[in-house]
Amino acid sequence: MYSLNYVILAKYVGFFLASISVIIYSFAGPILRIFTFQGLVVSGGLLGWYTLIYNNPKDKVIEVDGESVPTASIMLRRKALVGIPLSILLIAMWEDPSIFITTFSDPFSFALAPISLFIGGFIIGYLISSLKFTERALLYLLGLMGSMSTIIIAYLDSTALGANQVDILSVVLTLIYLVIVPEAMSIIYYIMRKVKGF
Repeated sequence: MYSLNYVILAKYVGFFLASISVIIYSFAGPILRIFTFQGLVVSGGLLGWYTLIYNNPKDKVIEVDGESVPTASIMLRRKALVGIPLSILLIAMWEDPSIFITTFSDPFSFALAPISLFIGGFIIGYLISSLKFTERALLYLLGLMGSMSTIIIAYLDSTALGANQVDILSVVLTLIYLVIVPEAMSIIYYIMRKVKGF
């Protein structure tokens, strides 16, 4: 099914991203804080996927769209159609500038935001194997749009977030090259591999 190395790698990368994101979120300024959202969602997704694969017997797999997936994924199909939209909502609401700004003045919102983002990512990672190819491709594209919207929100609302547009530019460019470009290339490769069969 899945190589053990990939499963273990997902586990350690997930824990690493979660730890770094929480530290930066707790102590950094507003611009870096909003960018930690990406790390929290991705770490949750990786650990959710790891949890499903690790707890599924290696001999209980089924072929779907040309790839082996855990049989548990088929059983979770109905829950995925409800759980993933709810998870997207858990993630997306914190990227609204008016809601994000409350994390600076309200201790409850400050603590709730990273938990909500991580849980949203975890549920998506746990349920993503239940989706069909077209649904996964659409979800990946939505994730890419979410990453890009984070940049746009942070840039356009930099004044409200306590920084100016000049200060944020270097952070934005770094995020584009480290996150957006690799993410876009991975999505293109995934779609072409499925469509063309290479």
